[in-house]
Amino acid sequence: MNATGPVWPRPRWRDSGSEALLLWFVFGDFDVDGGTTTLVSPTLDLTGRSGAVLRLALFYNNTAGANPGEDPFRIDVSSNSGTSWTPVLNSPADIAPWTSTPFTLTGVLPFNNQFRIRVTAADLGVGGSIVEGGVDDVSIEEPGAACNACSGPVATVGTILVNRSGDDIVLDWSADPVNAPAYVVSLRSGPGLGTLLRAGSTTTKSFVHVGAALLTGQNFDYVVSAVDACGRESAAY
Repeated sequence: MNATGPVWPRPRWRDSGSEALLLWFVFGDFDVDGGTTTLVSPTLDLTGRSGAVLRLALFYNNTAGANPGEDPFRIDVSSNSGTSWTPVLNSPADIAPWTSTPFTLTGVLPFNNQFRIRVTAADLGVGGSIVEGGVDDVSIEEPGAACNACSGPVATVGTILVNRSGDDIVLDWSADPVNAPAYVVSLRSGPGLGTLLRAGSTTTKSFVHVGAALLTGQNFDYVVSAVDACGRESAAY
């Protein structure tokens, strides 16, 4: 950690009455300043899993201060105890306090006894900004385990309306017939739009990608995956 804002060394109470590890909190007073704050889990054993969904309750705010939307909230996973990392979230978009956010791990990395999670926030943009966040209720679920409600493929979201609102990009798929407990929003970019990068998740049929209109000189489009009650994620449209 090289930022001036602190990582609380023990859980703090959140509004629901349960404990949460608040990485950066108290609006404007204990935010990440001029560096990076990182939280890394102990090593976990996923050996023998046929599939896995990482679920966290997240909070993130990067819309205040003189330079909002500059700094992404990042979550990475590792299957070699942290020698290398694979991103599952890299987005400056705000996350409402304690949003339950699923990340499908199946096909992302091998399941072994060297699994770790890394959560990172940074204030590294051109100008200073307020960066705050927290993580709680971390769980790893095996899709379909003790679940008889899910069968067949997860329906794909195909109709997405994209509009600009100031510096933000607003996505809406309320006209699409697919209804799911949660959705994952990703960007396709790079040569041939072949790189898929997660922007965030939501439990509604809309999403605001904060500051995305400022990403000039880049070609990208948006895709939305549906996540069913067992944590299974559809293919990106």
